[in-house]
Amino acid sequence: MKKRCRSWTSTRSNDRRQRTFVSPKSDKEGSKYKGKHKWEEAEVLAVERHMMHLIKGQRIPQKNECIQCLEAEPKALRIRSWKGVKDYVRNRITALKRQSVTPKATH
Repeated sequence: MKKRCRSWTSTRSNDRRQRTFVSPKSDKEGSKYKGKHKWEEAEVLAVERHMMHLIKGQRIPQKNECIQCLEAEPKALRIRSWKGVKDYVRNRITALKRQSVTPKATH
């Protein structure tokens, strides 16, 4: 049985060489990446209900805190992973920090 390996294909276009990566796996084979999903209002409220003290304290939650949040809100957060919850909290903290920084006045 031959081992599948990655291969490159190239084409010529206006004397420029373009390289395209061809993956040996199809999209149908088990990919863990699920793509981006916009946070629904119910999801945001569920995370804020349990993590607002961390957001206000500007502290990123640990794995066990994220799992507790997921277990407390199984319906609202059914498609989210603990890492997704952690990323959401981190992004909220970053956004709040950006808002609190006042732009320097230019004269």
